[in-house]
Amino acid sequence: MDERQRLAREMHDAVGHRLTAAAVLLEGAARLIPTEPERAAQMVDTSRTQVRQGLDELRAAVSALHTDLPGAQTLPEVLAALVDVFAQGAEAAVTLDLTPGLPEPDPDRKLVLIRTAQEALTNVQKHAAATRVSLGLRADGDAYILTCRDNGRGLGPASSTDQAPGGRGFGLGNLRARAAVFGGSVDLEPAVEGGAQLRLVLPASGAARGNPAKDS
Repeated sequence: MDERQRLAREMHDAVGHRLTAAAVLLEGAARLIPTEPERAAQMVDTSRTQVRQGLDELRAAVSALHTDLPGAQTLPEVLAALVDVFAQGAEAAVTLDLTPGLPEPDPDRKLVLIRTAQEALTNVQKHAAATRVSLGLRADGDAYILTCRDNGRGLGPASSTDQAPGGRGFGLGNLRARAAVFGGSVDLEPAVEGGAQLRLVLPASGAARGNPAKDS
């Protein structure tokens, strides 16, 4: 059961993110072909990369291996790449706010941060209808604080538990399960200026509660 849950989380959080990003990019490219063919071609190329990376992550999950993302790039580089892909396919202004000099987390915690950012951006893209989105990462004491804030349509009645805006599944349970391995927490709440905010608090040190290889 642990292995099935681990695989289910990887399929949803990793592969699902890649395919959603690719679909949004292709839809945007189709609209731009008549008027901006060069930009459309760039979006098609980015979507191709997303599909290939999704396939790599699917193979890694099926092989019970970690994705190679945490080891291939620094965390700021990975987050910047996620925001870049999101910005290409979204009709929203997106910003990335990273505290300079953040210490690089260990691979297991790094994967939790990446998957949380992926899921947050994917659901903003799918459900929020936002015009402004911000992704931020900072350190607060002995914890990483990751936030994703948008000015979209806000939360449905069930959103604080496990739903996205509009009442559709958010995968919040997956994110909470990943964070809980390290004593962390994930909250989804209304943003002060409207829209919604997802917030991950992840301790930067301490023993994992369980087997990270299964739970992340």
